[in-house]
Parts: sequence; structure tokens; C-alpha cells
Amino acid sequence: MTFLAENLTKYYKKRANKLVFINGKSLNTLSLDIWAYLKFRNFDSSILSKTINSERLFNLVQLDGFCNVLQLSSQQRKELRISLTKDILNNSQLNYDEVLEKNSIDASNIDLSKLAKYIHELRTQGFPNLVIQLANIYHDFFTTQRNMFHKIYNLNLRNALINIKLELLRSYGEVYPSNQLKKLVSTEDSRILQLNEVHRNSNLFQKASMTLGGVYYVMNDWEKSVCILENAFYKNSNKSKIELIRTLILNYAYTCNFIKFKYILKFAIKELTHCSDQNNVASLLEAIARSYSIFGKTKLSRSILISAQNLNISPFYYSQIVRGIFFSFHKEKINKLRIDYDLLLNFAKQTNFNIIDRFKRHKSQIQYYLIKLNTMYGSN
Repeated sequence: MTFLAENLTKYYKKRANKLVFINGKSLNTLSLDIWAYLKFRNFDSSILSKTINSERLFNLVQLDGFCNVLQLSSQQRKELRISLTKDILNNSQLNYDEVLEKNSIDASNIDLSKLAKYIHELRTQGFPNLVIQLANIYHDFFTTQRNMFHKIYNLNLRNALINIKLELLRSYGEVYPSNQLKKLVSTEDSRILQLNEVHRNSNLFQKASMTLGGVYYVMNDWEKSVCILENAFYKNSNKSKIELIRTLILNYAYTCNFIKFKYILKFAIKELTHCSDQNNVASLLEAIARSYSIFGKTKLSRSILISAQNLNISPFYYSQIVRGIFFSFHKEKINKLRIDYDLLLNFAKQTNFNIIDRFKRHKSQIQYYLIKLNTMYGSN
């Protein structure tokens, strides 16, 4: 039995071969309620049944729907999220208690590439704080113990460690405001781009450039961000570079460089035509839309973002899209344009703020926009 399935047993009982949940609803009825809560997508009775029977796991959006429909307490939600995290770790062949206890790590049994992939998934699912904890534990452990484990301290290991370091930096960018972020991004971090291991691997170089360029973008150091990203953009002409393009678009918008914005937009549209990853599509659309808001085209911006909500995306990208929509209203306020407050309040009502709460930077930005718009955060 999965940890999640075991924890879920607290919230239902079996009566005459049927499940009855703590709110009195049957499995089918509860599933319909959760489906409605999630705006009629990404949930059905088979998902609930298979999760209860340890045949699959909820994703975090589905878990939030379950918790909200049953009106669970904060402590109950936390316990369920920990259970889900344990299962995710187990699927990566990692033990939850060992991962969170540095002294118990057995380096010889760890697949660093798998760990790096897991940490990436954990970040996009809405656990940046746990990513920071995990990334620091593993990165520090291997860099301080590399002489002891010299047999496995090879190129692949170093590449995996760089990937873990990059996920750590991205999580910093999602958790900390720009003034604190500057203290965390050290000279050592910027030297990642100078490592031979990075230059031997064009994909790794591109990822490192995207990450560092993105971190400097979050710090509002747009010139340094552009310098890093443009260098990578022109060096890797044959590679998919959606994240490079995304951050360049926003850099050009914030620096009011409309000529370069129009130039890079052509590449963005080209990427969108053949990209199959809906998270990447949503992220790129959000950058284009937010840039249009910066340039004063807020209605066009919102139409792009509202259409992007129909994509099947993970919590982080949902949070991005929501941030972009509220940003468009905020820009109308700044530019003294007419604001459709009925539309704003309706959108606030439909927003799943429980997802937004996981991403500290997005949350603080949205809270700021709504304060300026005289609208309550968490209006639903």
C-alpha cells in the first residue's frame, strides 16, 4: 500500500461493499465534486479509486481538490502531502527519512541522475522549499566527500550535481525575493558556465544559461540576464530553447526594447508550432502575454492567458498563468485604463489560491497586484 493510500483510509469507511467518505458522499459523487472543483478536468472516479487502491498517485492539483472538497484542516493537508512526497521518493528509489537525514546517505547506492530528475519534478509540483533542502544536502555531501567516493566522482556524476545545483538556484528564485536572492547567488554559481563539463554538453550549457539568466532576471538585473541568454541562444542554434526565448522576451519587454522583442517573438512562434510539452507552451505563452501587458496591450494579453488555462499543466505553470492575468489588470491600473472589475472578481473567484500559496514569489506578486486593485487575495 502506498503511503498516500494508507493515509486516505482516515477519510472513508466501507459500508456494504461501498466507500462512504467523511462528508457522507460516495466515491462517484465525491469524484464529481472534485471534478467540478478542478473546473471539470483532470479528475474522475477511476483516479480516486486507483489512488485509494495504491494503483496510482494523485498529483498535487488533484490532492488539493480532494482536501478542499472534504474541507480538511491544514494539519491533515500537510500529512497527505508528506505521504505523497514519500511515495514520490519511493518511486525514485529513495527513502523519505534517509533523504532528510544527511548522515544516513549511502553515496554508493544513489543514482544522481535519477535524483536530479526527481528534484526537478518536485520543484514543478510545488515543493521548492523541499528542493532547497534536498539539493543542499546532496550537493554538499558529494562535494565534501568526493575524495572518499572518487570511483564514482566522474563526468556523469559532476553533470548530475550541476543539474541539482541548477534546480537549487531555480528554487531560490521561486522562494526568495530579489533582495535576498542576491545574497544567495554567489560568484561560484556564475562560474557554472565556465566549467568544462558544461561546455562539453551543449544541453547542459543551455540549461545552465537558462537557469542563471532566469535568476538574474528575477533579481531585475536584466542586462546581465540578456548577456547570458543571448550568448546561449546564438551558440545553440539547433537546440530547442523555449526557456531561453521566454526570458529574453521578458527582458526585452522590461527594458522597452520593442525591436528585439519583435525579433525574438518570431522564434517564439516557431517554437510554439512544434512544441508538444504543454508546460513549456504555457510558460512561453505567459511570457508573450505578460510582455504585451508591459507594452500596454492588456486585453490581448488576457486572451492569450485565458486560452492557456485550458492546457494540462503542472501547478508551477498554473501559478505563472494566474500571475500573468492579475498582472494585466495591474498594468491597466498603472496606465489609468478602464478596468473590468466584474471580470477581475470573477477570475479571482475561480482561482485556486491553494496552488498559488506554494510558490512564494508568485504569491507575493499576486498579493501586491490585488492590493493595488482593491481586491482580496483568496477571494474564492
